Amino acid sequence: MLNNLASKLQMLAHLATILIAILLGIAVTQQYRLAELTRYPEPAAFVPVQVGSKLAVPGIDWSKNERTLLMALSRGCHFCSASAPFYKRLTQELSGLKDISLVAAFPQSVDDARNYLTTLGVSIADVRQLRLDSLGVLGTPTLIMVNREGVVISAWRGQLSPDKEDEVFNQLKCGASQRCT
Repeated sequence: MLNNLASKLQMLAHLATILIAILLGIAVTQQYRLAELTRYPEPAAFVPVQVGSKLAVPGIDWSKNERTLLMALSRGCHFCSASAPFYKRLTQELSGLKDISLVAAFPQSVDDARNYLTTLGVSIADVRQLRLDSLGVLGTPTLIMVNREGVVISAWRGQLSPDKEDEVFNQLKCGASQRCT
């Protein structure tokens, strides 16, 4: 009789374990489904910067200059740091030209961005903190040439080859009324 009672208790314990496992599985499944339903909505589709599109940046009046070179950079970007000699040359050669503006856009604070540019030896007066994806920039460095109407004339991504660096200079120096090649 004691054996029979022990056998029944053992079977009841096994059934309780199975029932707990089933309930736990249901709870986990429900939690997963609830998490899926309350997940953050998908972000708006990313639209990369396109030549010919109009670029709107709060606080920038494109009409003040014939051309503006918007430099999207980031403090931790290896390719931005490696491009420092080009940026130095760019700022030096363009400092004497009228109607050309340089703007540096960083995801970091303006103070962090200025400190970073100082360590690179690059002097850019107009430094802004912006969400780079709002500019159509997915990676850094990205250079965006904009005309006085705010229309993107050219864009370059990544660390530029010497030929592409020359292309940037040619685009900046050509007249506003002509389309540079």
